[in-house]
Amino acid sequence: MTVVVTMHDGSAFMLSRNLWAEKVVEQINAARGLGKLIALETDRTPTGQMVHLDPDLVQSVRDDR
Repeated sequence: MTVVVTMHDGSAFMLSRNLWAEKVVEQINAARGLGKLIALETDRTPTGQMVHLDPDLVQSVRDDR
């Protein structure tokens, strides 16, 4: 299972397989309106690469099963 975050502009990011959509949504909602970026681990090789997203521009978070 992979979590996919889609941004307001249509770009999508596949996150690490060890993340759950519910946890990602909690992080995004907690950071909304604060003006700070959130760091999430991507599913690319090599592992451990991070993507920094603006939580106010996230459109959707879903599990891609």
